[in-house]
Amino acid sequence: MAERGDVNVVVRPMRPADAPSVARLHVSQITAGFLSTLGPRVLTSIYRALPRTRAGFAFVAERDGEVIGFITCATRLKKLYRGILWRKGWLLSLMLLRYVFNPRVLQKMLQTLFYPNKVDRPDLPEAEVLSVVTAPQARGLGIASRLMGRAFEEFARRGHTHAKVLVGADLVPANAYYRKNGFRLAGTIRHHDQPENIYVIDLAGVVPGAANDARRSGGE
Repeated sequence: MAERGDVNVVVRPMRPADAPSVARLHVSQITAGFLSTLGPRVLTSIYRALPRTRAGFAFVAERDGEVIGFITCATRLKKLYRGILWRKGWLLSLMLLRYVFNPRVLQKMLQTLFYPNKVDRPDLPEAEVLSVVTAPQARGLGIASRLMGRAFEEFARRGHTHAKVLVGADLVPANAYYRKNGFRLAGTIRHHDQPENIYVIDLAGVVPGAANDARRSGGE
């Protein structure tokens, strides 16, 4: 995952102030995802809280003051959910009230909340890449790889030796991308009534010194 492309692109940790831009990018580019259906206001609230939690982190790619890509990650997804709800629970509850009488959306919400239980297995790492998004005008510059590289370094720094990612089984280019970049298929689950492939990567193969970082941090 070598860095290439526009040298004016800066990859840095996401800040709460980036949340509106990240939410808009999420909604415009992850059109089939459940979270996108909740709209930018709900996502903005979630993304404002995420960098403040201990179990989650994110990076953005910025060019000339514009966010043109981002990656979000969890070291322990259940704790990340709890951290977001602790900070924004009351506000999210108010925003989501309009969906209370929509059985389909309510079902999707519950599936999202209980998703961590599906992947809480001894054969899978806790560390997880949740989403990677690049703006259309910034594709082909290697930004996704740069974002992934920073995320892998952060996972290793926090003591993790492996990370996973969930990919829709019917997303052929995405599946090919992860396989090409060192991920191995570790299983398939159904999430939001769709088959999803679980890929796992050994960080020691992509992050120099990852195994040593994990031992120093007391990680996996």
